[in-house]
Amino acid sequence: MAFQLRDKTSAETQLRDIKRHLEHDSDSSNSIELIRCGGKAAYFLNDSVAAEWLYQKAAKFANRAILLRDELILTKTLGLLAWIGGKSEKFAILVDHAVVLLGRASAEGLKTQSVAQLTEMKACLEVSLGRFSAAVESMNHAHAFHLQHLDEAMEALTAGNLSLAHYRLGNYGLARDWAITATLNGVTPETDWATLYSSLRLAKAQAMLSEASKAIGTAEDCSRNCLVESPWAPQSVGLLVADIYELCGEKRLALITASKALCDSEWKLRTRAFAGTFARWIAKVGAERGEWRGARDAFKPLLRDLSSHDLVDQAEILGAWGWFGRRSGLGGPDDHASLNLTLARLPMATGLQLHRLGFPPD
Repeated sequence: MAFQLRDKTSAETQLRDIKRHLEHDSDSSNSIELIRCGGKAAYFLNDSVAAEWLYQKAAKFANRAILLRDELILTKTLGLLAWIGGKSEKFAILVDHAVVLLGRASAEGLKTQSVAQLTEMKACLEVSLGRFSAAVESMNHAHAFHLQHLDEAMEALTAGNLSLAHYRLGNYGLARDWAITATLNGVTPETDWATLYSSLRLAKAQAMLSEASKAIGTAEDCSRNCLVESPWAPQSVGLLVADIYELCGEKRLALITASKALCDSEWKLRTRAFAGTFARWIAKVGAERGEWRGARDAFKPLLRDLSSHDLVDQAEILGAWGWFGRRSGLGGPDDHASLNLTLARLPMATGLQLHRLGFPPD
């Protein structure tokens, strides 16, 4: 079976076909590949229910005697599915297993795309824990592999992730350069979302480098030319563009842009990848519009699943909820201790970025 993600409809069709095949034959030799393709579709759709179903199917292979090459693919797929489902503990355990597999692959001289992708999976855990310097080291190894093997799509993805890590460390020149590298290969049906977010990372780096006109131009180009038809793209792009307006001092435009993104998505988080960004704008827009109860309800799942989010997102959620509670009178006790402990684990540059984004808003 050949699969290609183009839009929401093609992803839903792919996922439905894969589930039908796996329900009738989950032990065939191509099941791991089917689950891998299903994981990509579940990610595209932000479908945590499908991710959990696929995870259970994939987990059946974990204790079987399979080739190292297949085990590398399986572990990477399980990691993606655990992340989509917000299973941070499972994800961390899988990363530990990935480190063991990487050692075996090195001992056997095995160099495949899956080895590079597991290295990036390890980097993703480091990013989620706020360990951006360690993440850069892992990503540099993965990028060198993709460059050597002329894998342009994966090279672009890794370059985009390097841009993010350097941005969090305050290396804005490098963040800008890596974002440019990530966008050089143009847009393809399967990687347009990655190219889009790399362009938005470029705009953020430009804003932090006091290149406001360039940053706004880049952001507005992204907003106009968004080709991604995933359910989560409009909200996340809108909120990220609002962030760039905020960083450039265009606070009114930022609020208008964020308000539209939230209202169009019914004030519901569409992808956990931007939970912190969502929380900040829920607090600000809710206060501006006087929609206190709607904003409070939007916070409930964020607070319930707080520990499943990346450390930066946790800081943003805690800070936004504390500020919102004080303004509205609808929040619970302000947890300054947890917020301060979370911020202390992040690079100083990351804290300064949050401050530039109006964190806290007062």
